[in-house]
Amino acid sequence: MPASSPAEENHLRERLRTFHLTGRGLEDMKPKTALRPAILDEPAQIPDLKSGYPICVASGQPSKPLAEILGNSPDAGTIVAAFRIAMGDRPVVALADMRDAALKIASAEGCSEDAGKRIPAKGWLAGFSAEALPWLYAAALASEREKSRAAFSRQLNNCIAGVEGLLAVDDAQASGPTFAEQLSASLGMEAQTFFKPSALADSFNRPGQATHRMDPQRRARCASTLAMLSAALREYNKQPLFWLFHSDPAISGVTAFGGRCCRSTDGFTDALELCNRQLEWLVPVLRAMRVSRLEVESAFDADVHSQLLERFEWQTADPEELAALPAVVVMEPVVRLAETSLTSFSRVLRSGRPIQVVALSPGLCDEDLSGGMSPDLGYLAMAHREAFVVQTSMVQVNHLLQGLQEASRTLRPAVTVVSVPDPSESDATAWLEGSVAVFSRTAPIYRYDPDRALRQERFQLFNPAAEFASLTAAHAAALSKPLRHHFRIIPGSAWDNEQVEVHEYLAKYEVAPPLAIPYLWITDGEGQRQRAVFTRELVNLCRDRSRAWETFAELTDAQLGSVQETSQTQEQAQRLGFEQAIQSVLAMLADPLNLHT
Repeated sequence: MPASSPAEENHLRERLRTFHLTGRGLEDMKPKTALRPAILDEPAQIPDLKSGYPICVASGQPSKPLAEILGNSPDAGTIVAAFRIAMGDRPVVALADMRDAALKIASAEGCSEDAGKRIPAKGWLAGFSAEALPWLYAAALASEREKSRAAFSRQLNNCIAGVEGLLAVDDAQASGPTFAEQLSASLGMEAQTFFKPSALADSFNRPGQATHRMDPQRRARCASTLAMLSAALREYNKQPLFWLFHSDPAISGVTAFGGRCCRSTDGFTDALELCNRQLEWLVPVLRAMRVSRLEVESAFDADVHSQLLERFEWQTADPEELAALPAVVVMEPVVRLAETSLTSFSRVLRSGRPIQVVALSPGLCDEDLSGGMSPDLGYLAMAHREAFVVQTSMVQVNHLLQGLQEASRTLRPAVTVVSVPDPSESDATAWLEGSVAVFSRTAPIYRYDPDRALRQERFQLFNPAAEFASLTAAHAAALSKPLRHHFRIIPGSAWDNEQVEVHEYLAKYEVAPPLAIPYLWITDGEGQRQRAVFTRELVNLCRDRSRAWETFAELTDAQLGSVQETSQTQEQAQRLGFEQAIQSVLAMLADPLNLHT
C-alpha cells in the first residue's frame, strides 16, 4: 500500500477531528459488525451466563439459579445447558412442561439418570429476559408476604372465635340449666342413688337460674366487634397477595403468585389511592381485633381503652399486620415512569406509604448522550432519605435476587431499578453488554436501607475488582448496537500521537478536554487489534458516568469515616475509663486508710 502524502494525512486528520467533535463524516470507516473491546480478551474474567440463568422460581420460596441448586455436581454444566436448549427463546417455562425433555437431552450428553434429582418438580424456569423480571419479583413478594398473610388470617379467625365464645356463654346463661341440673350432671348418674341433687341444691340456698350475664353495653360492643371482624375476614379472603399497576397489557407472571394486575396510565397516583384505601380499611379492623382480645381476657376498660383505640392509626400497627396487607407495586420502564410525572413519584416516596416501585432500565441509547437521558431514579429516591432503594442488574444475579427479597420485605416506600437486557440482542451479547456496564461502573449497583444502623452500612455499593479498573463507559457503549455509530475504525496508516487511549484521555480530562482524540482498542473478526475512535458526545457520557460513580463512592467513604470516627471515640472513652479506674486503685493502695472507707 503506497504511503500517504502529507496533504492526505492532514486531510484525514481534519476529518477525524470533525468526526470526534460533530459525529459526522468517515462513513467508510463505520463498524459493520459488533465491536469487541480488546480488553475483554485479557485475563479478567466476566461471569458466565450459565452460572446465573435459568433461575428456578417457585411459590413460597426464594428464587435460585439452577446451577446453584445443582451445586458441585460434575454434570451441572451439562444439565444447565440442556435446560437452556429445552427453554428455547421463551422467557419463562413451567418445569413440568420441559423437565423430561431437558433431562433427555442431558442423558444423551452422558449425564447419569440421577443427575436431575435435585431439580424441583414444580415451579418455573426464568431466562435472561426483561419479561422474566415480573416473575422474579412476584416470587420474592410471595416468599416474603405469604407467611404474614396466613398469620393475619389465623389471628382474625381466633379473634372471631373468642368473641363468638363470649356471646355463646352469655346466651347459655340466659336460658341455661338450673343449679340442681348442673350439679347432677357434674356428679354423674351413680351419685344420684345416694342423694337427691335438688335437695342438695336447696341446702346451698342458691337460686336455680344463673344471673351473671353481660351488661348490655358490653354485649353490644362484643356483637359489633364480631360483625366487624366477620366482614373483615370475608373481605380479606378476597384480596390478592399484591396489586401490580402497569401500562403494558402483556405483562405476565402475576396471577401465578396470587397477584392481580391493574392497567394504569399513572401508576403512582393510582397506587397511592389504593394504598390509602387499604390502610383506611385496616385501621378499624385492627381496633376490633384489640377489643376482642381485651374482652376475651375480661380486661376491657371503657374509660381507658376507648380513648387509646381512638388514637390508634396504621403507623402504630405491628409490622407483621402491615405486611399482611396486599403489597402495592408499580412496575414500568424508567422512560415510562419519567413520562408520567416525577412529581407523582416524589409524592409516593414522601407519603411514607408501603408502595413499591420497580423500574426497568434498558441498556445505553442515544438519549443518554443527547441530554434527554432518563432520570436517575435510584439517586432521586435516595434524596428522599426515607425510601428503601436498590439499583441492580439482571447480569448480577445474586445482587438482583437479594435486592428483590429485601425490597419485598420492607414496609417503607421502595424503589428497585433493574438494568434489563435488550430484547433485540442475543443472550450472549446482552449478557456481555450488561456485565461490562456494571464492571465499568457505567451502571452502578447498590442498596440503600434507612432501617439499618450506621454500623450496618445503610448504603452498600458494589465495587468491581481491580482488574476491571481500565473499563469505561466507552467500552460498554462499544457493545451497544444503538451507539455503534459513534465509533469509527481507523486504519493503521491514520494512527498518530494526537490519538490517546480512553483511560489515559479521561485521566487528563480535568476542567477542559485534552487536545486529543480518544480511542479504544478493539479486536476484529480475525483477532487483530484495531483502533476505534469515538465522538465527544461519548466522552461526555464517560465523564458523566465517572462523576456519578465518584458521588456514590464518596457516600461510602463518608459513611466509613463516620463509623471509624464513632469507633475511635468509643475506644478513647473506654481507655479514659480504664485509666481512671487504675488511678483510683493506685490511690487506694498508696493510702491504706482508704481501704476501710
